[in-house]
Amino acid sequence: MKLSFLAILITLTAGLALISAANAGDSGSMPTTINDYKILAPISHGDLTIFPVVSARVHDTSEFITLDEGIRSGEVVVTEVGNLHSTMRRRPYVQPYRGGAEVNRLVLVNNSKHPLILLAGEVVTGGQQDRVVGKDRIVPAESDPVDLSVFCVEHGRWTETSEKFDTHASVMLQPSIRKKAMAEQNQQQVWDAVGQSKASMSARAMQLGPPRPPNGTTQTVTVESYAATVQQLDGTSSYAKARENAIVNSRWIRLWSQYRNLTRA
Repeated sequence: MKLSFLAILITLTAGLALISAANAGDSGSMPTTINDYKILAPISHGDLTIFPVVSARVHDTSEFITLDEGIRSGEVVVTEVGNLHSTMRRRPYVQPYRGGAEVNRLVLVNNSKHPLILLAGEVVTGGQQDRVVGKDRIVPAESDPVDLSVFCVEHGRWTETSEKFDTHASVMLQPSIRKKAMAEQNQQQVWDAVGQSKASMSARAMQLGPPRPPNGTTQTVTVESYAATVQQLDGTSSYAKARENAIVNSRWIRLWSQYRNLTRA
Protein backbone atom coordinates (compact mmCIF):
# COMPACT_ATOMS: atom_id res chain seq x y z
CA MET A 1 0.00 0.00 0.00
CA LYS A 2 1.30 3.44 -0.86
CA LEU A 3 1.69 5.86 2.02
CA SER A 4 -0.78 8.72 2.02
CA PHE A 5 0.67 12.24 2.14
CA LEU A 6 -0.22 12.42 5.84
CA ALA A 7 1.70 9.25 6.56
CA ILE A 8 4.69 10.65 4.69
CA LEU A 9 4.39 13.88 6.66
CA ILE A 10 4.51 12.10 10.00
CA THR A 11 7.23 9.76 8.77
CA LEU A 12 9.61 12.59 7.90
CA THR A 13 8.71 15.05 10.69
CA ALA A 14 7.18 13.84 13.92
CA GLY A 15 8.00 10.26 12.98
CA LEU A 16 11.74 10.90 12.74
CA ALA A 17 12.56 9.66 16.23
CA LEU A 18 15.96 10.56 17.64
CA ILE A 19 16.93 7.65 19.89
CA SER A 20 20.14 7.61 21.92
CA ALA A 21 22.19 4.44 21.61
CA ALA A 22 24.36 5.24 24.61
CA ASN A 23 23.84 6.58 28.10
CA ALA A 24 24.70 10.11 29.18
CA GLY A 25 27.98 9.04 30.70
CA ASP A 26 29.33 8.23 27.25
CA SER A 27 29.03 11.77 25.93
CA GLY A 28 32.33 13.58 25.78
CA SER A 29 33.47 17.05 24.90
CA MET A 30 34.02 16.23 21.22
CA PRO A 31 31.40 17.75 18.87
CA THR A 32 28.90 15.45 17.18
CA THR A 33 29.47 14.92 13.45
CA ILE A 34 27.42 13.30 10.73
CA ASN A 35 29.42 10.10 11.27
CA ASP A 36 27.98 9.82 14.81
CA TYR A 37 24.47 9.18 13.46
CA LYS A 38 23.00 6.02 11.99
CA ILE A 39 19.61 5.30 10.41
CA LEU A 40 18.12 1.98 11.51
CA ALA A 41 15.74 -0.25 9.58
CA PRO A 42 12.27 1.30 9.12
CA ILE A 43 9.38 0.27 11.37
CA SER A 44 5.96 0.08 9.69
CA HIS A 45 2.42 -0.08 11.06
CA GLY A 46 -0.54 0.41 8.72
CA ASP A 47 -0.01 3.61 6.71
CA LEU A 48 2.81 4.77 8.98
CA THR A 49 6.56 4.19 8.65
CA ILE A 50 9.21 5.44 11.10
CA PHE A 51 12.94 5.66 10.40
CA PRO A 52 14.78 5.67 13.78
CA VAL A 53 17.95 7.79 13.93
CA VAL A 54 20.42 6.78 16.64
CA SER A 55 23.50 8.52 17.99
CA ALA A 56 26.41 7.47 20.17
CA ARG A 57 26.31 10.82 21.98
CA VAL A 58 23.79 12.51 24.25
CA HIS A 59 23.07 16.24 24.33
CA ASP A 60 20.97 18.17 26.81
CA THR A 61 18.25 20.05 24.92
CA SER A 62 16.00 20.75 27.92
CA GLU A 63 16.81 24.47 27.87
CA PHE A 64 15.47 25.01 24.35
CA ILE A 65 11.91 26.04 23.54
CA THR A 66 9.92 25.43 20.35
CA LEU A 67 8.15 28.06 18.29
CA ASP A 68 4.74 26.76 19.39
CA GLU A 69 5.73 26.92 23.08
CA GLY A 70 7.13 30.43 22.72
CA ILE A 71 4.12 31.84 20.89
CA ARG A 72 1.62 30.20 23.27
CA SER A 73 3.46 31.67 26.27
CA GLY A 74 3.57 35.11 24.64
CA GLU A 75 7.37 35.28 24.98
CA VAL A 76 8.01 34.81 21.24
CA VAL A 77 6.48 37.29 18.82
CA VAL A 78 6.21 36.91 15.04
CA THR A 79 4.80 39.81 13.06
CA GLU A 80 4.87 41.53 9.68
CA VAL A 81 7.78 43.80 8.76
CA GLY A 82 6.90 47.29 10.02
CA ASN A 83 4.42 46.06 12.68
CA LEU A 84 6.98 45.43 15.43
CA HIS A 85 6.77 48.03 18.21
CA SER A 86 8.18 48.62 21.67
CA THR A 87 5.40 46.75 23.49
CA MET A 88 6.65 43.54 21.87
CA ARG A 89 10.15 44.01 23.33
CA ARG A 90 11.47 43.84 26.87
CA ARG A 91 14.38 46.17 26.15
CA PRO A 92 14.27 49.70 24.67
CA TYR A 93 14.07 49.32 20.95
CA VAL A 94 14.34 51.48 17.84
CA GLN A 95 12.45 50.15 14.80
CA PRO A 96 15.08 49.33 12.12
CA TYR A 97 12.58 47.95 9.60
CA ARG A 98 11.01 50.48 7.28
CA GLY A 99 8.17 50.11 4.85
CA GLY A 100 5.17 47.79 4.83
CA ALA A 101 4.61 44.06 4.89
CA GLU A 102 6.45 41.81 2.43
CA VAL A 103 5.49 38.33 1.22
CA ASN A 104 8.85 36.72 1.99
CA ARG A 105 9.81 38.55 5.19
CA LEU A 106 8.59 38.43 8.79
CA VAL A 107 10.16 39.62 12.05
CA LEU A 108 10.62 37.39 15.11
CA VAL A 109 11.62 38.37 18.65
CA ASN A 110 12.50 35.82 21.33
CA ASN A 111 11.77 37.53 24.65
CA SER A 112 12.18 34.31 26.66
CA LYS A 113 15.22 33.33 28.71
CA HIS A 114 15.68 30.21 26.57
CA PRO A 115 17.11 29.73 23.07
CA LEU A 116 14.48 29.00 20.44
CA ILE A 117 14.70 26.12 17.95
CA LEU A 118 13.16 27.25 14.68
CA LEU A 119 12.55 24.52 12.09
CA ALA A 120 12.12 24.92 8.36
CA GLY A 121 8.59 23.89 7.44
CA GLU A 122 6.85 25.32 10.53
CA VAL A 123 3.72 27.25 9.52
CA VAL A 124 2.69 30.51 11.15
CA THR A 125 -0.84 31.81 10.57
CA GLY A 126 -2.23 35.34 10.61
CA GLY A 127 -0.85 38.66 9.44
CA GLN A 128 -1.43 39.45 5.79
CA GLN A 129 -1.20 35.76 4.84
CA ASP A 130 0.04 32.46 6.31
CA ARG A 131 3.77 31.79 5.92
CA VAL A 132 6.23 28.92 6.34
CA VAL A 133 9.69 29.21 7.91
CA GLY A 134 12.32 28.77 5.19
CA LYS A 135 15.34 27.46 7.11
CA ASP A 136 16.44 25.87 10.38
CA ARG A 137 18.05 28.15 12.94
CA ILE A 138 18.55 28.79 16.65
CA VAL A 139 17.43 32.19 17.96
CA PRO A 140 19.26 33.27 21.15
CA ALA A 141 17.42 34.01 24.38
CA GLU A 142 16.20 37.61 24.76
CA SER A 143 17.16 38.25 21.16
CA ASP A 144 17.12 41.36 19.08
CA PRO A 145 14.56 41.26 16.24
CA VAL A 146 15.38 38.52 13.70
CA ASP A 147 14.57 38.95 10.02
CA LEU A 148 12.89 35.68 8.98
CA SER A 149 13.11 34.29 5.48
CA VAL A 150 9.62 32.87 4.81
CA PHE A 151 7.35 31.72 1.99
CA CYS A 152 3.61 32.25 1.59
CA VAL A 153 1.40 29.16 1.88
CA GLU A 154 -1.91 30.99 1.43
CA HIS A 155 -2.07 32.29 -2.13
CA GLY A 156 -4.72 34.94 -2.71
CA ARG A 157 -5.10 36.62 0.71
CA TRP A 158 -3.36 39.92 1.48
CA THR A 159 -5.56 41.25 4.28
CA GLU A 160 -4.42 41.37 7.89
CA THR A 161 -6.35 39.01 10.17
CA SER A 162 -4.19 39.63 13.26
CA GLU A 163 -1.16 41.71 14.19
CA LYS A 164 0.72 38.74 15.65
CA PHE A 165 1.10 35.28 14.13
CA ASP A 166 0.01 31.99 15.67
CA THR A 167 1.21 28.42 15.06
CA HIS A 168 -2.16 26.67 14.61
CA ALA A 169 -1.15 23.71 16.80
CA SER A 170 2.29 23.26 15.23
CA VAL A 171 1.37 22.60 11.60
CA MET A 172 4.44 21.38 9.67
CA LEU A 173 4.57 21.39 5.87
CA GLN A 174 4.78 18.01 4.20
CA PRO A 175 8.22 17.22 2.68
CA SER A 176 7.22 17.76 -0.97
CA ILE A 177 6.28 21.39 -0.23
CA ARG A 178 9.07 21.98 2.27
CA LYS A 179 11.59 21.07 -0.44
CA LYS A 180 10.34 23.94 -2.62
CA ALA A 181 11.01 26.41 0.20
CA MET A 182 14.30 24.99 1.53
CA ALA A 183 16.01 23.74 -1.64
CA GLU A 184 14.49 25.55 -4.63
CA GLN A 185 13.58 28.67 -2.57
CA ASN A 186 10.95 29.47 -5.16
CA GLN A 187 7.70 31.12 -4.07
CA GLN A 188 5.73 30.10 -7.17
CA GLN A 189 6.80 26.47 -6.73
CA VAL A 190 5.66 26.62 -3.09
CA TRP A 191 2.24 27.91 -4.18
CA ASP A 192 2.00 25.22 -6.87
CA ALA A 193 2.94 22.48 -4.40
CA VAL A 194 0.38 23.74 -1.85
CA GLY A 195 -2.31 23.67 -4.54
CA GLN A 196 -1.37 20.14 -5.58
CA SER A 197 -1.37 19.01 -1.94
CA LYS A 198 -4.83 20.45 -1.28
CA ALA A 199 -6.15 18.81 -4.45
CA SER A 200 -4.68 15.51 -3.31
CA MET A 201 -6.36 15.89 0.10
CA SER A 202 -9.74 16.47 -1.53
CA ALA A 203 -9.36 13.59 -3.98
CA ARG A 204 -8.36 11.23 -1.20
CA ALA A 205 -11.27 12.40 0.98
CA MET A 206 -13.75 11.78 -1.86
CA GLN A 207 -12.22 8.36 -2.51
CA LEU A 208 -12.52 7.28 1.13
CA GLY A 209 -16.05 8.59 1.64
CA PRO A 210 -17.77 8.91 5.04
CA PRO A 211 -16.31 6.68 7.78
CA ARG A 212 -18.16 3.46 8.47
CA PRO A 213 -19.86 3.33 11.88
CA PRO A 214 -18.62 0.73 14.39
CA ASN A 215 -20.60 -2.50 14.57
CA GLY A 216 -23.89 -2.08 16.38
CA THR A 217 -23.98 1.73 16.03
CA THR A 218 -25.77 4.09 13.67
CA GLN A 219 -24.13 6.30 11.06
CA THR A 220 -23.18 9.66 12.61
CA VAL A 221 -21.73 11.27 9.47
CA THR A 222 -24.17 11.72 6.59
CA VAL A 223 -23.15 11.79 2.95
CA GLU A 224 -24.37 15.40 2.75
CA SER A 225 -22.37 16.61 5.75
CA TYR A 226 -19.30 14.77 4.52
CA ALA A 227 -19.61 16.40 1.09
CA ALA A 228 -19.94 19.82 2.76
CA THR A 229 -16.72 19.22 4.69
CA VAL A 230 -14.93 18.23 1.48
CA GLN A 231 -16.26 21.42 -0.14
CA GLN A 232 -14.78 23.46 2.72
CA LEU A 233 -11.46 21.75 2.04
CA ASP A 234 -11.68 22.68 -1.64
CA GLY A 235 -12.66 26.27 -0.83
CA THR A 236 -9.83 27.32 1.47
CA SER A 237 -6.61 28.90 0.21
CA SER A 238 -4.83 28.21 3.52
CA TYR A 239 -2.66 25.11 3.90
CA ALA A 240 -3.07 25.32 7.68
CA LYS A 241 -6.88 25.42 7.44
CA ALA A 242 -6.82 22.50 5.01
CA ARG A 243 -4.80 20.52 7.53
CA GLU A 244 -7.35 21.43 10.23
CA ASN A 245 -10.27 20.26 8.09
CA ALA A 246 -12.31 17.65 9.98
CA ILE A 247 -11.68 14.91 7.40
CA VAL A 248 -7.93 15.51 7.12
CA ASN A 249 -7.58 16.01 10.87
CA SER A 250 -9.31 12.70 11.65
CA ARG A 251 -6.74 10.82 9.53
CA TRP A 252 -3.93 12.83 11.15
CA ILE A 253 -5.14 11.84 14.63
CA ARG A 254 -5.33 8.18 13.61
CA LEU A 255 -1.83 8.20 12.14
CA TRP A 256 -0.45 10.04 15.15
CA SER A 257 -1.99 7.36 17.38
CA GLN A 258 -0.22 4.72 15.28
CA TYR A 259 3.05 6.60 15.73
CA ARG A 260 2.60 6.74 19.50
CA ASN A 261 1.86 3.03 19.62
CA LEU A 262 4.98 2.25 17.58
CA THR A 263 7.27 4.39 19.72
CA ARG A 264 5.94 2.77 22.92
CA ALA A 265 6.44 -0.75 21.59
